[in-house]
Amino acid sequence: MSQHIEIHTQQLIDPDHLYYYLEATLGSINAIKKSDEGLYFYIQDQSTRGVDFWKENYGYEIRCTSMSSQADYSIAKVLVQYFLDFQKSAVILFDNEPWKYNNVEKLRFNTLESDANIIKMMVQLNNETITLFGTQRQFHIGVNVLNKLQPEVEGWDQRLMDLFLKVQYHLPESESDQVMMIGNDEETKKEVKLVNRSTNYVLSKYDYLLFSDEETNGTIDNMVLVTNDVLNQNLPEKWELIDEYTVVAPSLTVEEYLLLKEQLKPYNQIHVFAKR
Repeated sequence: MSQHIEIHTQQLIDPDHLYYYLEATLGSINAIKKSDEGLYFYIQDQSTRGVDFWKENYGYEIRCTSMSSQADYSIAKVLVQYFLDFQKSAVILFDNEPWKYNNVEKLRFNTLESDANIIKMMVQLNNETITLFGTQRQFHIGVNVLNKLQPEVEGWDQRLMDLFLKVQYHLPESESDQVMMIGNDEETKKEVKLVNRSTNYVLSKYDYLLFSDEETNGTIDNMVLVTNDVLNQNLPEKWELIDEYTVVAPSLTVEEYLLLKEQLKPYNQIHVFAKR
């Protein structure tokens, strides 16, 4: 569940001054300019969701989302402290309610336990996969992830947070994140990830994955097009499924790649690609 803090003020801030204030208080921090009206802050190796900071008609807004880490909440607190220090006349609303304290430790953010339990309920009730956008890549939580984390065993919420951080910061570097779109219009467009044998990947969730090898010149008769769910049931031994869809996929030998394609052929949907 998202939470937001409204800063009602007519005074403009200096973004550079704000950044230096955050850096002086928190140490190293990353800032990304999303637009002329918005910034995104996160702390490397510690943030899961990051914090959005946007200019609004009434002043500014600080946005935190579910499964934020303690580092993210620390950023939000320091942003509030900035206005307490430099704009004492600003009116602050926390989740639409007036917030009249001078101590940012009185900000009550969602707990990890409550966030994790809501996600667990959604996954179990609807048998669906929840995708969260992290600082580096998407994090996918579904039935398989829940079973692996054993939610009936104490401390599962922290294990979920640890896995989220692992997906963001502790996977090998992917040598190719490019995808292609097939389809003639927005309604029929599909996202396709081309996977060859000689590249080290960190794969995510796509509409389809396309396997085509250099040895056969990539002719359509030798291509295999499958979904993530099919791939996940036929992973090569050296590939590792990290969450519901994130796969660490190091390069394969010719023999390993051909064996993978052979296993995937019964599920081949290359006709989808051919029609485009």
